[in-house]
Amino acid sequence: MASNLRVDTILPSTGTSLGIGTASGTTTVTGTLNAASATITGNLGVGGVLTYEDVTNVDSVGVITARNGLRVTGVTTITGTGEYLLQLNKSDSSAVYTQFTNSTSGTSTSDGFRIGMDSNEDGLVWLREDGNVKFGTDNSERLRIGGNGEIGIGGANYGTSGQVLTSQGSGSAVQWATPSSITTAGGTMTLGFQDHVAGAVSSTTPTGYYQRIGNMVFCSADTGAINLSGLNNGQILLVTGCFPVTRDNNWTMAGSAYQYTVNSGQNSGGPVIVPTMGYWLSNTSLYFVIPRNNSTADNMTVGMCNSNNTRIFMQWSYKVN
Repeated sequence: MASNLRVDTILPSTGTSLGIGTASGTTTVTGTLNAASATITGNLGVGGVLTYEDVTNVDSVGVITARNGLRVTGVTTITGTGEYLLQLNKSDSSAVYTQFTNSTSGTSTSDGFRIGMDSNEDGLVWLREDGNVKFGTDNSERLRIGGNGEIGIGGANYGTSGQVLTSQGSGSAVQWATPSSITTAGGTMTLGFQDHVAGAVSSTTPTGYYQRIGNMVFCSADTGAINLSGLNNGQILLVTGCFPVTRDNNWTMAGSAYQYTVNSGQNSGGPVIVPTMGYWLSNTSLYFVIPRNNSTADNMTVGMCNSNNTRIFMQWSYKVN
């Protein structure tokens, strides 16, 4: 008896054909093959439908279980009607990525990109495409990181040198913007003294100093001994020239003053004087208040000064327009 058995054609009741052990070494199924268990050592060509129900690999609902990974070559099309066409699950909590590359090793992203989630599951998405990292929402690119680490808004809009990212509030994308330059200035100012009713002027003209940073001006002065000659005793003492930079009328000046030989008890005032902005002489004057009840009777008057020995150290600041 020959050692080989060759059956060219078996015709089942359905009228289709099954070829086993053909001369070419290929088993060809031209109809439907439904086998609970079969071993084929050569090539298998299926021209119709292959039903394979080994549930350790393909179960009855079409789930593929791959013990050492699944590699698919060619074009793969996934069609379905559910919410997710493709779902990837990982058995541990470490980072998981889906990588797309044309590298034959499948490990390099230099010519492809990947999407993933980190181990904290906070929605980290990383895309790499044509040398850039790109992020998008609503089918549009919103943010990219260029090959040199530059940040692009809505594409390759990297701004210009010196610009900063500026928020546009809820519902709008951030923008590159050039920050406003900070105005700085400083110098000296000549102070004067007069009473606010008669306008009599003292011969004392001390030097004050100011420094502007942005919209704030900081000032200081040491009056030296104030010459009270010609000043009217009962009137409020004004210090003029104390606003070297036009101030904001809607902002209250803040400051402090320390005095020598001032009779702070006059007019039933308190022991401390503070400077407050005034509105005389085109907003260049400063007058003093002794805190008690914020009435005009608390203003420091010429009569509160002691002869020509009164001396005041002042510091104040204010906002400019």
